Amino acid sequence: MSIALNRSKFDPIRVPLDRILPNPFQPRSDMDPAGIRQLAANIKERGLLQIPQAREKAGMPGYYELAFGHRRAEAFRYLHKADPDNPKWQTIPLYLVRADDFQMFLAAVAEGEHQEKFSPIDKAHAMKFAITHFKVPQADAGRHFRLNSQGAVVNHLNLLKMPEIVQQAIHKGVISENQARLLRRIPEADMIRIAEAMIKLDPAERQGFFGEQVRACLRQISIAEGGTKRGPRGRRPTPPTCPHCHELPPSYVRVDEVWQCGNCEGVVLLKVTA
Repeated sequence: MSIALNRSKFDPIRVPLDRILPNPFQPRSDMDPAGIRQLAANIKERGLLQIPQAREKAGMPGYYELAFGHRRAEAFRYLHKADPDNPKWQTIPLYLVRADDFQMFLAAVAEGEHQEKFSPIDKAHAMKFAITHFKVPQADAGRHFRLNSQGAVVNHLNLLKMPEIVQQAIHKGVISENQARLLRRIPEADMIRIAEAMIKLDPAERQGFFGEQVRACLRQISIAEGGTKRGPRGRRPTPPTCPHCHELPPSYVRVDEVWQCGNCEGVVLLKVTA
């Protein structure tokens, strides 16, 4: 995704770092410190190859909100902190642009998608903001994040309904998007317990632990709901109805080690023998 903004001046201006403000619609909640240090080293060695773009802050003359260039501005701050007396790092050049709020939002999304991938939680918050603040339809909000179906948007928005500790684990990459969808099918107390344990585990141990814990929870749900019927050996078994939506789905879809109802995406325990 790319967005072009209109420059109000051809030549850049130099602005003190303490007058540079972030894009107020920035979906990304954090930056990679190692990436900033590497970018700072590149700027120190080769100079600033691409000048950031910003608009003047309404009601605050002399202050500027970044449209593009957050990582470059952060790298300048890193260099200034390391060498505060060097005037080279006390200001940063900016191209001034004309942009309304929605253009600023799109610029922040485009920059984040290009530089650092948003976490699923960042995407969910950004899409929810676009839907509620800018009145963007769900499907259109998703397309800004390369989500091509309303169902994919809904799946992301549903992440924001999960407990805070689970959202933090998803944001940090401890729990994947596919795993998060499975967690939504188990009781909240189990979600929290699994997320807290996953955060403490080594990455190599997480996958096995997650599968074991979720299978145990789903097994209890299946027992409570009367279980499912097995099909003939070597064929995909099909229960008469989904125990979640109580409809006969067109199919069941394999996700990791369980099956999802093709109608409501509810998880059921179907065992397949090859």
